[in-house]
Amino acid sequence: MGPVPNNALLTLKELADRLKVPVKTIYHWVHRREVPYLKVGRHLRFDEDAVLAHFRERTAHQTLSCPTYADLVESRRRSLKTR
Repeated sequence: MGPVPNNALLTLKELADRLKVPVKTIYHWVHRREVPYLKVGRHLRFDEDAVLAHFRERTAHQTLSCPTYADLVESRRRSLKTR
């Protein structure tokens, strides 16, 4: 695979290669609408910048809202007390 010009749309395989994930994972994300994509006829295309921005946004949001280990322990402790 050669270099892709800026703002070029990537194929499913090209995106999988860039993200270093299996093609099946990309299909899974598309099915669950977890990645931005375009359909050109029956073919899927991806804007690499949009995909990377999407994952950065998602990761930042998840990192901020991720419970700490102490939060998890306390939550478990409370759930055991209510039984």
